[in-house]
Amino acid sequence: NPEDFPPGNVISRSTAYQITDLLQGVVKYGTGRKVQALGRPAAGKTGTTNDLRDAWFIGFTPELVTGVWVGFDQEKPLGYKETGGRAAAPIWLYYMEKALEGRPVLDFEVPRTITFARVDYETGLPAVEGGGGKTIFEVYKEGQEPGAGGPPGEEPGEQSDGERDSGSPEAVAPPPRNPLAPPPVDFFRRDY
Repeated sequence: NPEDFPPGNVISRSTAYQITDLLQGVVKYGTGRKVQALGRPAAGKTGTTNDLRDAWFIGFTPELVTGVWVGFDQEKPLGYKETGGRAAAPIWLYYMEKALEGRPVLDFEVPRTITFARVDYETGLPAVEGGGGKTIFEVYKEGQEPGAGGPPGEEPGEQSDGERDSGSPEAVAPPPRNPLAPPPVDFFRRDY
């Protein structure tokens, strides 16, 4: 019953974006890699119970959330290596391809209280210019990026874009946005 929940957001936009970014990693680098074939930003989580009795993929794009569960009514194993990434993710992909067909590709909206920092892929430490090795962008709440000295876990206050402090040498801009892409959908709207 919607009346049982208080109005407003349950978590901050910056926390929601950090979680979304983590779940995009499942699709880019992890057990949900098969859904990259969707050809648009997606995030999600695979799951498999002990003894391979249940498998699922819960995933989302900026405009649609879908979950797929695979299992038997009478509890028994699905079969050898039938995990969430192998049994459920392809079903999710098939459905999402049809559901999003003909719709514009949208990006996840980055809140203005989020910064990106390039870090070493292996260590998670700030990347050293000219240091070699693979680096990736990680997502941080403003003031909590490596070297910023912000207390871990403390929520930064809302600031306007003009007040944003990006003076830290580790803070870098996110990868460029496609100028032809439509504006992202605000999934925190209350009128859905």
